[in-house]
Amino acid sequence: MNFELKSLELPGAVAEKCDALLVLVAHPFKAGTDALSMLVAQAIAAGDFEAKAGKMLQTYKPVGLAASRLVLVSTGDGSAKMVRKGTATALAAVKGPNVRKVVLCFSTPPSADAVRSLVLSVAETSYVYTTTKPKAEP
Repeated sequence: MNFELKSLELPGAVAEKCDALLVLVAHPFKAGTDALSMLVAQAIAAGDFEAKAGKMLQTYKPVGLAASRLVLVSTGDGSAKMVRKGTATALAAVKGPNVRKVVLCFSTPPSADAVRSLVLSVAETSYVYTTTKPKAEP
């Protein structure tokens, strides 16, 4: 598994070409002026997206985004435990043979513990048993 960590805010995430863009939304959420922030704010205002950790809202081929899929996932208060729960839920939802590149983006600047929790959760969720299952593809 290859990880690439880079500083990326919501306006920059819009242009990332990937199969799935997972936006980890901590509450309370403060919307910016970019399209992705406005989308998150509208979903929260409409009641379609909740503040409970692990709750998701998925979109296919969102207009104005380079990603094929957009998944908004709540991380509750943004603590390491909630980030882990939200990340595992979102990755399980997009896991499949057609998904090769996934970009995860925090909606707000994360703590060091939240980033560590995110990386560990991605590693655990994406692990494939290739030694004991010879036909499994990593």
